[in-house]
Amino acid sequence: MDNHDAIPDNTADLQAGAGLPAFLHPSFLARVSLFIYLFFAVFGTSPPFRPEISEAEAVGSSNLVNQVVLPFLYLLSAVGLIAGRRRVFRFIQKEKFLTLFLAWSFLSILWSDFPFVSFKRWLRTAGAAAIFLSALISFHTTEEWFKYIRLIFAVYLPVSLLSIAFVPEAIQWEFPAWRGLATHKNMLGQISLVSLLVWTFALSRHQGAGRHSAVLFWFMSGVLLLGSRSVTAIFSGFILGCLAFVGRINRTVLYPMIGRFFTAFLMTSFVIGFFAVFYIAGESIVNLLSDLFMIVGKDVTFTGRSELWVSIFSIAREHLLIGCGFAGFWGVPHPMLFSLFDQYTWLPNEAHMGYLEILNETGLIGLCLFIGMVVHYFRTLFRVYPHHYSRWFILLALIINITESTLFRLNLLTGLMFTLGYIAFFVDADRQHRREASVSRAGGE
Repeated sequence: MDNHDAIPDNTADLQAGAGLPAFLHPSFLARVSLFIYLFFAVFGTSPPFRPEISEAEAVGSSNLVNQVVLPFLYLLSAVGLIAGRRRVFRFIQKEKFLTLFLAWSFLSILWSDFPFVSFKRWLRTAGAAAIFLSALISFHTTEEWFKYIRLIFAVYLPVSLLSIAFVPEAIQWEFPAWRGLATHKNMLGQISLVSLLVWTFALSRHQGAGRHSAVLFWFMSGVLLLGSRSVTAIFSGFILGCLAFVGRINRTVLYPMIGRFFTAFLMTSFVIGFFAVFYIAGESIVNLLSDLFMIVGKDVTFTGRSELWVSIFSIAREHLLIGCGFAGFWGVPHPMLFSLFDQYTWLPNEAHMGYLEILNETGLIGLCLFIGMVVHYFRTLFRVYPHHYSRWFILLALIINITESTLFRLNLLTGLMFTLGYIAFFVDADRQHRREASVSRAGGE
């Protein structure tokens, strides 16, 4: 990850907290809410070492955290949003698409076959965004949230390793693979990968003893990632590493030597050459990929995922424009779900592709809003703030969701990091815009 200058926000928008004790100040409540929410996002809302639950959302009614704690955090965050409403309005003006997507998802509840279920899940998705925004606008710099999650990972990583060493249920023997405190090996892989990103950022920002501890936790994250044997998480980490390496070469070698135009020309030629080779030697490459997948216990259908994608798309075509209702397909007695279970004896509980999930539940309108969200993010990123740390969490979620469904899903860390990174970026983009405007006004005077 690249270092970048923190953008402070010294404006005093939270006047509503004036005169209150420190522990009742909206800013303090927002920070506490964020820490508790991130804790449950990493550790989960259910006790560890339980048999895997096919649909975590199905136990929400009997889960004290989901039923009581999280709604309370949403209320605390609402206080911060009201107090900092000027910054909230500026944020919405800057980003637009997440707000529109959440609004459309809420509207889709009207035609959901299970409107109450869709509403509860939408409330938790919007509630997570509210917690993130409420805390981030109260921070001096959005990088402060790294302190919270580093503290959580500093506990989670060693406890996970100890559980794997001494608790048989922490190992998923049917693969075999580690799952640690997570409910599944793939979830442990994703948590470990997010932890790797967090500690990589810490390595770029700290020196001395802080750097030494970051190295230790970075190593623990890598061990857990490999031990999970989650091909999706490991492959995603490899792709991110390649992107980081190419970016470093571009900034330190190509761009200084040959300039922006020739760098773009070289990179474009490489991409065109790659696809040309793939086209000419396509069959040989497919056979090679098949052999590589077999080595790690997979096949070119991604363990049956490609067949499931065809089936889910056939279902999505029945409501292609508006979808079947936000989060109103899995974990409920949907008629089309039973036909899937007849076809797939392994009883899928997700589409195993986040983009197909969005299409099925919110239709083409929702998918276009999500695409607009991603395009708007990267356009603003390259134009305003090209080295913002959030890009790594956005890229991670986009890669993971090719074969998993974590975007706008409950208690799934990579999807939550997409929302957190997206919000953090536009909060910082607004601060940078106002800082530049202030400098411009000062120069004019």
